[in-house]
This record gives sequence, structure tokens and C-alpha cells, in this order.
Amino acid sequence: RMAGPAAQQWLAGRCAAKDAVRLLLKETTGLDVCAADVEIHAGVDDRLFARGRWLQRLGAAPSVSLSCTTGTAVAIAALTQHHLVGVGVKHLAELTKELITEALSVSERRVLHDSAGSAADEWYARAFCAKQSLKNALGNGFLHHPSDGPVVTDLRLETGTIYMELTNGA
Repeated sequence: RMAGPAAQQWLAGRCAAKDAVRLLLKETTGLDVCAADVEIHAGVDDRLFARGRWLQRLGAAPSVSLSCTTGTAVAIAALTQHHLVGVGVKHLAELTKELITEALSVSERRVLHDSAGSAADEWYARAFCAKQSLKNALGNGFLHHPSDGPVVTDLRLETGTIYMELTNGA
């Protein structure tokens, strides 16, 4: 049973996910539902989806992705489970050297540092979030082993684009 900050973060994430689904339904179908009418579930691959009594009218369960960090929760939703959606959030101050070392390989940190120079710390945070977003979108059904995750291969500062490849050959 969760308590304290972990429980607050979990609740904030669920609220953000429900709001993302509610806004998606309102904007795309005109359905006006309450947060209590939106259920968030994890599939066998750990990808999130939403359902509720409104699902019959919609015909397909929306895909959902959420991410939380201290004091912040964000979520995104797409109309069907066939759309891969992912989101990641992390405060720059929460990215310790240990977390960066764990999340980004030496080669990834080199790519980011070589491209971003003095702004590398900010790009470490962006890359951390980008990798988490892709992992959330793919779920564990695609990533069978922790080493199968995305790897940062390039950074284009002029567009703000982080390029990644999957290490499992996909």
C-alpha cells in the first residue's frame, strides 16, 4: 500500500491521465465525461489504455501515457490502442549524476555533450525524458530485456530533435 509522496504522485498521474482522455473525447467526439467515468488500465504489455461506459459509443479504447516527477504529472491520450503514445517528464534538478549515468550510456552522454556543449545537462534531461517516452509508448511487450531500450544516436540542436535507435534490432 502506497503512502506519502509516492501515493500523491500516483494520484496526480491518474488525474492527469483521466483529464487527457476526457479532453480527447470532448475534442474529437463531443463526448463530455466526468473523471469518475474514465478508468485507466494497463495491458499485458504495461501500455496504458482507458475505458468506461462511453467505450461502446467510441468503439476503441484510447491509448494513454503518463509520467510523474516531484510536483508534476503529465499525460497524453490517442483515440485507439493501435496508436503508440509516450510521454516523459523530469525536473532538471532531480537528475543526479548517478541517475544520468544509469539512464544514459557513455556513448549517449558523449553524443549529447559533443552536440550541446555547455548545455549538455539540459540535454541529458531531455534525452532521459525522450527515452522514457519511447519506452512508455512501446511497453514491455516490445522491450523484452532492459538492454532492449532506446539508445540516443544523434542530437540536432537547431531543431531540438533527439534521434534514437532500439538496441534489439528493430
